[in-house]
Amino acid sequence: MNMNKATGFLSVVLMAQLLLAGTLMFSVPDLAAVRPDTPLIELTDQSVDRLIIEGVDNEKVVLRKASDRWTLPDHFGFPVENGKVAQLIEQLKSLQHGFPIATTSTALTRFKVTDKSFERRITLAQGNEVLKKIYLGSSPGIRRIHARTDENEAVYSVNFSAYQVPTKAENWEDKEILRFPQEDIEEIRVADLIIRQAPAEPAKEKKEKAEGAEKEEKSTPPKQPVWIAEGLGAGERLDEEGAAKLAGLLSGLRIARVMGIEPQAEYGLNAPRLSLSYRRKNAEIVEYVLGKAESGTDFVLKASQREEYFRLDDYTVKPLLEAASRDKLAKNGEKDDTPVE
Repeated sequence: MNMNKATGFLSVVLMAQLLLAGTLMFSVPDLAAVRPDTPLIELTDQSVDRLIIEGVDNEKVVLRKASDRWTLPDHFGFPVENGKVAQLIEQLKSLQHGFPIATTSTALTRFKVTDKSFERRITLAQGNEVLKKIYLGSSPGIRRIHARTDENEAVYSVNFSAYQVPTKAENWEDKEILRFPQEDIEEIRVADLIIRQAPAEPAKEKKEKAEGAEKEEKSTPPKQPVWIAEGLGAGERLDEEGAAKLAGLLSGLRIARVMGIEPQAEYGLNAPRLSLSYRRKNAEIVEYVLGKAESGTDFVLKASQREEYFRLDDYTVKPLLEAASRDKLAKNGEKDDTPVE
């Protein structure tokens, strides 16, 4: 009798275990099918044209695509660095995961991926329609971060970092907004000088020279622009290397950040350190006024073709100030009598 009772008890336990295993198997079929290369998010034919990136301490930046260009609508509508948003979207689409490390609501707090506690919350939208939301939380290791989407409470460890999605607008600004090809410069006016590229050779003369140079190697580097100047004093000549250096610095200028669109006394533009203008091919004259900020070592630039005021780092400005000085452009020597049209 005791043997029969024991056998019956073991049978009940076995049936309970089988029932529990079956229940678990069929209650989480998605986990059984998870592959290690499963995308965290899927955006098939949906085109993202708005991103909201939120961080700790209520930091937030909004990115919006308008006329094929990403801008910062809450930051003077300033353009975003070319390709930066597209790169981020591709990185998010390429995030992969395997089995979740947690699936309960209590675990969300521990991994900092709740609606109220997170390192980053990224909202991808198309117009007013929210397509996806991604929460980034604590980091389990180098270039790893806990992540989940708003679709469920499954938490994953993915290959990503919070610093890849900054929450400050200045980190998204197009720092090269003032840059252009150096060869486009036709004229620079600075230090009482008018510096211009020499007029191009007449077509007939160019043809004759080309015919006589047929035997020259094709690898011969192109000639550098020839610069001439107006406003030189007696015994002065233009330093062409100095003119070329100034043109290079002007065309390659990089901003540090956008200060705003309203003039401020502390920008130091009432007593500018440098005033100059330049003209590009088939374009209007652009004027630059550069002031020394009252605090710190930085400078503030106002460019006539833009409404913003730009902060420039001192290591960017110092070479420009030196190159724009008259003693770097005008040298003692035979006077340059080349006519300037």
